[in-house]
Amino acid sequence: MVYVSDFLRFYTAGQIVLHGQGLHAYDPQLQKSFMDLLIAPLHVSQVIYVMFVPFVFVLSAPLAMVPLQTAYLVWIALSCLFIFASALLMHKFCPRFSKLSQTLTIFLGLFATMANLVCIENGQIGAFSLLMSTGLTVVFLRLREKTNWLFDLAGGACLALSSVKPHYAIFLAIPALARARWRLLIFAALSEVVLLTIAAQFIGWSNVFNYPHIVFEADANTTFGAAVPTHMVCIRGILSFFMADALSLKISMFVMLATAAALLWIWRKTPASAPVDRLLFALTLVTMLVLSPHTNLYDCLPLGLAAYLVLPSTSLSELFAIELKPLKWLSVSFALYPLFTALVYVIFEFVPAFEQNPLPLFLYHVGLMLLLLRLSAARAPLT
Repeated sequence: MVYVSDFLRFYTAGQIVLHGQGLHAYDPQLQKSFMDLLIAPLHVSQVIYVMFVPFVFVLSAPLAMVPLQTAYLVWIALSCLFIFASALLMHKFCPRFSKLSQTLTIFLGLFATMANLVCIENGQIGAFSLLMSTGLTVVFLRLREKTNWLFDLAGGACLALSSVKPHYAIFLAIPALARARWRLLIFAALSEVVLLTIAAQFIGWSNVFNYPHIVFEADANTTFGAAVPTHMVCIRGILSFFMADALSLKISMFVMLATAAALLWIWRKTPASAPVDRLLFALTLVTMLVLSPHTNLYDCLPLGLAAYLVLPSTSLSELFAIELKPLKWLSVSFALYPLFTALVYVIFEFVPAFEQNPLPLFLYHVGLMLLLLRLSAARAPLT
């Protein structure tokens, strides 16, 4: 059996565009032939389906212009750069601490985790999603800049690009919708139109318009190696142990939409202030990971941004000394997350019965979400 990393799927997407086969981008047999060519003389035994959003095919093309090994090294470098850029953006525009070293401690600490290691190993786009989430957060939280159209343009572009994972874009749009940041949302819609129009020039309008149908069919198709629901660290990962993939996907979609509606209600009912909005943004980030229909471990890098928004200190002893219990246990849980994922990694490696079992990470993330919800309900002050 041949192991195919996710990076090979991105590279394949770029190769399809470069070879002028974009009109057939979602043809499973064409994708398989490109992958077999890349790993020859080996070959894949089943279709490892590439079901990325249309504009990802175009964005992947520049990487596919260089040899596969070089492209992978470039992507690792870019991923590290995205993480560092996220920390710099937050420190410059929404500082929580006076020293840059404290900001980097939180970001790098959370990313010295199993999530980041798996992300790099697979060549996934978790760091890119983090950067887009950070850019949107910066624009949204700088309330005094809301009259600056350049900020809203940047935030709209980040929101549009976050639709590389469409289910996350739904959650990330909630703060702007609740706070009536219409210009940001208009720029996001225009940016999305531009991205899809560019994509259509390479893969055709039919693929753009049919994408929702394509992705739902592929995600629930057990003959494709596109998704492994039982490895997902979200609600679908748990449901998939008890029901068919197609049914778990439908229920997870319903849960996502219901949760998004509930979050929108919470945002609208909570008076705006910088500390409260930070708390609600962290809640939104964690909830989108837990109650989305498609979250793998490598998608969890935005937890670092959520941690930065709420952690009052980088000292574990100071965190344990916090009097407000929900904030104390939330802060401690974020601080101990790298250690916890290291323990989970050891369990996955040496206890076969627990290999890739999503339950430990899912429960940990649920705990973070409930603590954030408790603080939001109490409107607890954050310094």
